[in-house]
Amino acid sequence: MNAPDWSTQLARLTAFAGADVLVAHNAGFDMSVLRRACAATGDECPPYRYLCSVQMSRKTYSLASYRLPLVAEEAGCSPFAHHDALADAVACAEITIDCARRAGASDVHALAAHLGVRVSQIAVEPVAERAVA
Repeated sequence: MNAPDWSTQLARLTAFAGADVLVAHNAGFDMSVLRRACAATGDECPPYRYLCSVQMSRKTYSLASYRLPLVAEEAGCSPFAHHDALADAVACAEITIDCARRAGASDVHALAAHLGVRVSQIAVEPVAERAVA
């Protein structure tokens, strides 16, 4: 496979995201992957703040399941290729926008406050303080 290594991808992510709040469906999992990838490569993990669209969805919609395709359909998203990273990210963004519209919130902080969900932060430890195995 001819994919860029994690350090290269991390630099692209930080350049794109800056200090913005990240949003992901089941965000705790995604943030743990980000943190562990940084730990495995010795990269400093950015202390990103993040919001989970599963949590937002549970407060916004009344569904039997909160799997991404079902929530996306409820939010009015077009059908998409689930598990395709870009398609999932677009669906998550559209869900967040729909939740904000329904809540009358103008940004993710107002949305989180309205729904009573927390904007979390990745717990990171400095590279120099990690134990060497």
